[in-house]
Amino acid sequence: QGDIMLPTSGRYGDLAATLATVLLHPEATMQEGPGNFGLLREPLLRLMHFLRSMEYQDVDREQPVLNRLQGVIGQFPYHQPSVFNFYEADFRPTDWAGEPEPEPEPEPEFDSQQEEPEPLAAPEFQIFTPSFALNLVNGLQQLVEVGVSSCGAFGLFDHKHGCKQGKLAFKEARNEADTLKQLDILLTGGRLTARSAAAVKAAYRGAPEGQRLRAAQQTPAANRGSWR
Repeated sequence: QGDIMLPTSGRYGDLAATLATVLLHPEATMQEGPGNFGLLREPLLRLMHFLRSMEYQDVDREQPVLNRLQGVIGQFPYHQPSVFNFYEADFRPTDWAGEPEPEPEPEPEFDSQQEEPEPLAAPEFQIFTPSFALNLVNGLQQLVEVGVSSCGAFGLFDHKHGCKQGKLAFKEARNEADTLKQLDILLTGGRLTARSAAAVKAAYRGAPEGQRLRAAQQTPAANRGSWR
């Protein structure tokens, strides 16, 4: 593509060349993309991301058991409403239909090889409803306090331990700046805006000693970047 040279053996079905093409594509290596670049992360992936990045540990060191979350966050393994997925591949949010039409431009000469660009689609937004989004944010905040528990939004009732069924084992760094930087990298992929970073810092500084990390983890701004 252009002046980009990719390794290839010239053989049909060369998976090494396919992988190189994907990983070395300009869209995969750019630091900043256009405003319509990227996609919305699915709610179940976002939950798994939070558990793994914050090093969640069950109180008995066992695998955490999630409740069926299809009616809570809109997604749960093997509970998609159809064989195709939880959402339609060509779904577009309704407000996109109200975008103003661009000014007409002079029509170029007809080129039979030139294809019309496909309209932008955002399939994951089909299950990004207000109730599901709020349930996910509230559930993540509760998870910091009680773990994957029935006292939160995601767990099952446990007669042995009651509400407190796990904890986040992620530890603070040596200082405030390093701690907040690690949270930015782990939770948002380094995409915190200046305004969101200020909100996380304010929550961290405003919490009592020993609860600062928890306060930062519960800040919605700290998790906003993990939507993408």
